[in-house]
Amino acid sequence: MINSINLLSSLALALGLSLAGAAQAQNILILTTGGSNANPADPENNYMNGIIQEFAAPLTLATCSNTPQSVTDPISGLSKTVTCNSSELINNAPLNPDELFAPGYDLVVIASAYSTIDASDWPQLEAAIASRRTRGAVLFIDTINTTNANQVRPLLDRSLNSPSPALGNGVPFAGVNSHSLNTAATGAADFTALASLTLSFGYYPYTNVPYANALYLGSGAGPVNSGTTSAVGVLVPSTTSYSGNGACVFGTNDIGWANSSTPNGGWSANQGKVGNAFLKSFNNPSGPCAAAIANPPELEIAKRTSVSTDALPSNGSTVPYTITVSNTSSTLASNVGLTDLAPAALRFGEWSCTVINAGSAPASACPAALPSGDLSATFNLSAGAELAFTVNATVVDNQQALTNIATLSLPPGATCAGGRTPCDASVAFSPVPAVLDITKTTSADTEALPANGSKVPYTVTVSNMSTGAANGVTLSDAVPAGMSFGTWSCTVLNAGAGQASACPSTLPSGALSTAIDLSAGAQLQFTVEATILDNQQALTTTATLTLPSGASCAGDRAPCDASVRFNPPPISDSSIKAVPAMSFAGLGLLASLLGMFAFGMRRSIGSH
Repeated sequence: MINSINLLSSLALALGLSLAGAAQAQNILILTTGGSNANPADPENNYMNGIIQEFAAPLTLATCSNTPQSVTDPISGLSKTVTCNSSELINNAPLNPDELFAPGYDLVVIASAYSTIDASDWPQLEAAIASRRTRGAVLFIDTINTTNANQVRPLLDRSLNSPSPALGNGVPFAGVNSHSLNTAATGAADFTALASLTLSFGYYPYTNVPYANALYLGSGAGPVNSGTTSAVGVLVPSTTSYSGNGACVFGTNDIGWANSSTPNGGWSANQGKVGNAFLKSFNNPSGPCAAAIANPPELEIAKRTSVSTDALPSNGSTVPYTITVSNTSSTLASNVGLTDLAPAALRFGEWSCTVINAGSAPASACPAALPSGDLSATFNLSAGAELAFTVNATVVDNQQALTNIATLSLPPGATCAGGRTPCDASVAFSPVPAVLDITKTTSADTEALPANGSKVPYTVTVSNMSTGAANGVTLSDAVPAGMSFGTWSCTVLNAGAGQASACPSTLPSGALSTAIDLSAGAQLQFTVEATILDNQQALTTTATLTLPSGASCAGDRAPCDASVRFNPPPISDSSIKAVPAMSFAGLGLLASLLGMFAFGMRRSIGSH
C-alpha cells in the first residue's frame, strides 16, 4: 500500500503496454509496504526507494505520492504518469478494486519486504489481474516474509492455468547471484538490455516452470526451449494469463537487490535496467503485455442550450447552458476533469451541479464547490453515473464568435464515447445568412423634366431583413452626367438587434462610397440633394450594395441596386394641329386656275 501505486504506474509505463505501436505515455501504479518499518533495524523503505527509482524515475521515494504525476523517463525519454501508494496494502482494510484500479493503469507494481500485506487484499489484487483491470502486474515479493511469498506462487500457478505439476519452491540461494535471461522464453527479445537479473540473499527459484514462462533462469545460461525448468523470474503473457482473460504477470521472490544503500547486493548491477526493460516490453504492440485493459471506463459529454441557435442572441441577454457528463461503462472513472472556458462573446455566471444518476457504488457526487466564470472541476464517475452542470451566460458582444466548448480530461485508460478526440461537446450559434434590401426614392416629379438649376432630393434606404448580422457592406452611388450631388447625410431608422448599427462617421459630397455594418433588423437612410445641370442628359441615378460573403439581396436580385429615373411623358396627339385639306373638285378648280394663269403669262411675255 505504501508506494505500490506509483511503482505500479511506473512499471506499467516501463512495460510499455500501449497497443498503439509508437511509444506512448504509460499510467503506472506502485503499491508498496514502505514506511511500515516492520524491521526497524532494516527499514522497509531501504528497498522501496530502489523500486520507485526504477519505475518512477526521476521521482524518488520522497517525491512520488498518491497524486498522479506526469514525468519523462530519464533513460528512455518516454512519458509516464506515476502514482505511489505506501499505505493501501497495510491499512488493515480490504482494498476497493473499483476505486483503486479505476484510472486504468497500464502497469501495477506490487513490492514488499518485511511487512505483511493485508490478507483481504490478495483476492482483490488477483481478481483485478485475472480480469485484466490493469494491463500488467509486476510482483517483487521478498521471501523474508513467508506469508506474502506463499501468496505469490499460487497466484502464478493460476495465471499459468494450473500447470501440472504446480510450481514449487526450489532450494534457496545464498549470497548475490546473477541469473541469465532465457532467450527462448516468450517476450525475451524485449529484455535484452537486462541480460541478467541480479538477486541477493535467501531467495529461491520456482520449479516446474514451463520454459516459455521462465524469463530469468534459476541456474545455467540457457536457453531452455523445452519442458519445464527452474526460474527466479516468471513471465506470463496476457495471451495465456488466466486463459487469455488476464493481465501480463511477472513475479520474483526477491527485493533485496533494490536496496540502494548496499549497491553490491544487486543494485549496481540492475540499476537503470529493470524498469527500462519492462518499459521497452510494454511499448511493444506485439509483445507479451500488449493486450488492452478490459472494459476501460467510457465517458460521454453533451452540451445544450434552450435558446434557439438559429438567431444571434442580443447583447445583454441570458443564454442558459447545460453540460451532462456520464459514465456509459461498467467501470468507475476516477479523477475526471471538466473544463469550460467562456469565449470573448460571453460572461459566465456561477456554475451549479446536479446528480442525475449516482451510479453504482461508490455513489457519484457533485464537486464540493464550483466557480463563477470559467469552469474547471474534478470528480469521480461510478459506472452508470451522470452529472449535469449548468450556468447562465450573459451575451456581451454578439459580433464575436458564439461557440462554446466543454472538454473532458479523461483519466488514464478511459475512452470517450464514439472514440472522439478530444472528448468535448459544443454549442454554436449559426444564424441565418443576412438578407439585405435597398431602395431609392425622390420626392420630385419623375414624370417631368426638372429644369436646369433645380434641386432634386434623393433618399437611399438600406435594410437588413434577416436575423444575422451583415458586416462590411459597401454602399455606392455614382453621379450621372447632367447633375451634381451635394453632401450626403445619414439617419439610423432602426439600430437592429445585438450590436447597434450606426451611420458612417463621415460622408462625402458627390459620389458616395461608404462601408456600413448592419445588425439584424437594422435600417439606415442616406439622403442627398442633387442639382440639375443639363436636363437633356439621361437623368438616371443608381445606388448599389456590395454584399459580404454569404449575404444575399432581397428577391435574389443581382446586382443588389435601386434606381430613380426621370421619364417625362411623350408629346400627345392632341397637341398636333391638323392641316385643312381640299376636296377633289377644289383641287381640279385650283389646277384650272393655275393653268389659265400660266397661259396669260405666256401671252403677256409674247406681246412684248
